[in-house]
Amino acid sequence: DAAVLSLPMVDSGIEVAWVQRSPNGDVPGPRSGHSITVWREQALLFGGCGVKDSQPQVSGEAFLLHIADGYRWERLQPTGLEPSPRWRHTATLLPDDDSVFVFGGLCRGDR
Repeated sequence: DAAVLSLPMVDSGIEVAWVQRSPNGDVPGPRSGHSITVWREQALLFGGCGVKDSQPQVSGEAFLLHIADGYRWERLQPTGLEPSPRWRHTATLLPDDDSVFVFGGLCRGDR
């Protein structure tokens, strides 16, 4: 499951409430140290560290969360030279509004 912190503006200020969502599609596995970058009405998840076969696994996966489409996840298959799997990195939407800059982080304990 997932939760969204709703922050609608009301006459008396901001009304804050948690709203539970049930994502669907190709939902990524549990992980930490990943990045999520909001792009238009979607969110790009990249990397992170999870567990596979009872061992820590650093990921280079990319997923897109289609927010306006019922919180539907899609696993992406980007072309080109992909960055190494990493966690604890940054991912920033660039001013062209069509590119995400991934920088730093750890890869299997290396910086």
